[in-house]
Amino acid sequence: MLRSFADEDYSMSSSPNSQVYMFGSHEESVQRYHLLNEILLPATADGIAHLAPKPDMQILEIGCGVGDTACYFAQHVVPDGYVTAFDLSPVFIGLAKQQAEEKNIKNISFICADARDIVLKSNAYDLAHTRLVLEHISERDVIVQKVYEWLRPSSCFFCEEQVILHGKTSADHWLNQLVSWRLTLVEVGGGNPNYATAELAEHMKAAGFTEIQSLVSTSHCDPVKVNEINYLGLQREMKQKLIDLGIATEEEIEAMLRAMSKKPPDKSLSTFTMFQTLGRKP
Repeated sequence: MLRSFADEDYSMSSSPNSQVYMFGSHEESVQRYHLLNEILLPATADGIAHLAPKPDMQILEIGCGVGDTACYFAQHVVPDGYVTAFDLSPVFIGLAKQQAEEKNIKNISFICADARDIVLKSNAYDLAHTRLVLEHISERDVIVQKVYEWLRPSSCFFCEEQVILHGKTSADHWLNQLVSWRLTLVEVGGGNPNYATAELAEHMKAAGFTEIQSLVSTSHCDPVKVNEINYLGLQREMKQKLIDLGIATEEEIEAMLRAMSKKPPDKSLSTFTMFQTLGRKP
């Protein structure tokens, strides 16, 4: 029998602060999120498969975005189990619910909530997953501790964050400048763009996780799609923030967008590297 902890076992505590997410969480971001999931899902699915999940497990998806990965879990990983997913964007949660309804997915619930404020039932989940989320949150260690409390004993936390690889291109290549702008925005928002390699394992250990393992997963992908992801992110999500914060001028951004529009896309965009970290609750 399917059971969700979402409807009856969570509540919201009040918080005087709101998380500063420096990238888009509205309609302008949807196309980029779908493209990004298309590229990253195979590596995520492979990582989950190595955990040998049981089809009746309870999965918690933290920062689910528009729901692509959570819907995949519900359909293909735990068809006899249940997925509880949450995100702080009301727009994204609305789209995620719509996607689940269109795909007739019944074993899933979506909650609009901030990871720092949501209160879920302890010892309730068999697997917790998050991707490209924790690096943006200032209270990263607090979230890791909460995940530990939400998981059942012997359950796993599977976290994926992007690895920023420097030196892939010439010093004056536009991609280096784009990476620099992105890193700056994450830091201004209170995040740590190098969280995967600098803090994550330490935070997991402090929370109580054991058997902590990390690996680098490189997805080989269509450079056209990666270029489109970068273009959409800069044009629709980053541009105005970069200008408002004085990080870049409109002229500099427009020049980069023109460079990104050149065909064919740079071959350096044919890979996307993620840092996958796994910890087990004893």
